[in-house]
Amino acid sequence: MTGRSTLPTFGEFPPEYQRLLHLAEEQFGFDVTPLAALKGGRTEALLYLASVSARGRRHVEHLVLKLDRINERARTSEIERHRLASSQAPPAFATRNMARLAYEVESEGAIALFYTVAGQSLQQFRTLASEERQSRLEALFAATTDYLLRVWNAESTFEQAVHPQRLLEKWLGYRLKPDGEIASFLRETFRLGPDTEGFLIEGQVFPNPLSYGFDAGRWKETRPIDVLTGFQHGDLNIGNILAKFSGDSEQLEGYFLIDLALYKPQTPILYDQCYLEMSYLVRELDRASFQKWVSLVTHLAARDIPNPKDVPVELAGACAQCGSDREGAAPLDQPQRQHQAGCRGGEDERERQLQPGQAGQVERGQAGQRDLQLAVDVLDDRPGGRTEQMPHLPRNGGG
Repeated sequence: MTGRSTLPTFGEFPPEYQRLLHLAEEQFGFDVTPLAALKGGRTEALLYLASVSARGRRHVEHLVLKLDRINERARTSEIERHRLASSQAPPAFATRNMARLAYEVESEGAIALFYTVAGQSLQQFRTLASEERQSRLEALFAATTDYLLRVWNAESTFEQAVHPQRLLEKWLGYRLKPDGEIASFLRETFRLGPDTEGFLIEGQVFPNPLSYGFDAGRWKETRPIDVLTGFQHGDLNIGNILAKFSGDSEQLEGYFLIDLALYKPQTPILYDQCYLEMSYLVRELDRASFQKWVSLVTHLAARDIPNPKDVPVELAGACAQCGSDREGAAPLDQPQRQHQAGCRGGEDERERQLQPGQAGQVERGQAGQRDLQLAVDVLDDRPGGRTEQMPHLPRNGGG
């Protein structure tokens, strides 16, 4: 488990979290000692491996401690969502691949959650975010696709004839409002209306995805598609997967999901895979210049299974991770891919229409790496103050 050279102390936490931990210790009769900070995504929540010792008994266990602020606008609490997810999942998956809530306590708008896993010590578990070895990352991405699609969603069903714009609504919900955070970002940062059809970036035309999200008319002749429907984690970033490898190998010995606060049943799946891919790519932002990121994004959009040999060498590893994730999902994605093939002609026509110099259709953007960071912050926003914060990334030189 990676962490600082010295043990972290809870005295460094915000006062409301310190009071929450004292309350938990008094309520459950144990003492909590942090062992290591776990690398998470970009959420404001704090995640730690902690030693929990029962008072008056010779019993110590290692738990994952999550400290977060309560989303007051959420219809159901994180605790309720977690229990619902566990009860609805296949029993074997719930036991072997979902961390169990051992203790929880709420106070003053904050919440402390203590996770444990069945039959294993958490001492050797790490988040996907803390893993750097290429071969292990590929193993984790492939395993995630396998667990989510073939185990957790083994009983998934097809919802027929769903329009792509409706699919985006089901996935993104409040994020697609014309007066929401994304639209405000376009207006305030780029001085562009949310209905702008496209952007000219590094000499290439990119369609404005927001306009396609809330305006079904933009899709023109695009046909409805059949979508797989099942269980969705909803916040599958690189900090919400705990994994343990055997020794120094690439053999997984344990795999668990945590933080099911945004869990949804009966929802079109594959969103989790896209969200995880995006979360990983954000971590890799400082590996290459903005121009090279444009090259990678273009390649990922054009290929179902990306080829690391066709992207800048600095981003070949990131491309390989995306490939291992997508390759596992490919057999289940056949109806969508058939649809894409049938509609490719329509997409080509839209791309021909979006050419520089056509007033009112394409806005010229001078986007740079800082703008990309800001855009990611907005895209990942959640209601109730759970906006994830993007660390400062220096601008890379070079082309």
